[in-house]
Amino acid sequence: MNTVVVNKELEKIEKEIITLKNQTAENIIQIGYKLMEAKKRLSHGEWGSWLESKVEFSQRTANQFMRIAKEFGTNSQAISNLEITKVGLLLDVPTEKREEFIENHDLKSMSTREIKKVIKETINEN
Repeated sequence: MNTVVVNKELEKIEKEIITLKNQTAENIIQIGYKLMEAKKRLSHGEWGSWLESKVEFSQRTANQFMRIAKEFGTNSQAISNLEITKVGLLLDVPTEKREEFIENHDLKSMSTREIKKVIKETINEN
């Protein structure tokens, strides 16, 4: 196969992956909102079994998605290029410092270990 054709095909795949990756953060936020909506409609004590049987989520995952929706729902652009693990870590940054933290760090290129370390340092500044 021609190298130019392979490179063009690879570029197309790369763009598709990036698009899907960016959609992931927005989808997590939307799932979080839907989970909050469902939780309101369920009777007391039904939440855990509903999650497990209907949407195959643990309560921990559902809680994280709902928290991400609450915290980033109005600013999904800030997290659009991050993996879910990194978004979850950002929840540990105090709300009043979060926007500045995101702006001042290249989170996309940082490892989760590096992000945890910087978050710990940020929290300890208080």
